[in-house]
Amino acid sequence: MNKDDSKIQNIVILALVNEFMSDNETKKAVIELKDRVSNLIKDSRIDKDTLFTKNTECAKLTSNIKDELAKKYKSTSVVTEKEELNFIFYSPTLNTCTYTTDYSYNYSNYSSSKNQYYTKDSHRIYDVSSNKQLGDYPSYYYEYPYLTKEEASIATKNGDRDYKKFVLENSGYNAKLLKDVNQ
Repeated sequence: MNKDDSKIQNIVILALVNEFMSDNETKKAVIELKDRVSNLIKDSRIDKDTLFTKNTECAKLTSNIKDELAKKYKSTSVVTEKEELNFIFYSPTLNTCTYTTDYSYNYSNYSSSKNQYYTKDSHRIYDVSSNKQLGDYPSYYYEYPYLTKEEASIATKNGDRDYKKFVLENSGYNAKLLKDVNQ
């Protein structure tokens, strides 16, 4: 990484933090989360070197997770489901490796009697050791039949906020993980 890339990353992180801090309620929640995570890290005596080492160990699991996700869904002519690894990190609060995915579900039925199409995208979070899903946060709806447009908009806004909150709270407040998340 050269100096220009580092400057760009810092600007992106600064913009992300600025966006978080623009809303008083979100600002209060982020500061509370930061304090809680800082206290947890201090209490668990995890220093930056240990956190780096644990993150490195978690990163070694990336190819296995990608392979498992590739096998997870079978698409049909009507339904397409896919899930791709977004990133993996060590969670000091959960004391485990945690990974996030981008999940997409597309339904299209262009039979002679129906012309339907809808999409639902979300961010999912999993515990590596148990493979248990820890969260499913909607990030996009298109023509989704089970929600009004207003409900879909509220759900994606809340999903985006809750996803970022979970990642920050459980990663030791590592905002760099969210640098590539759509704003």
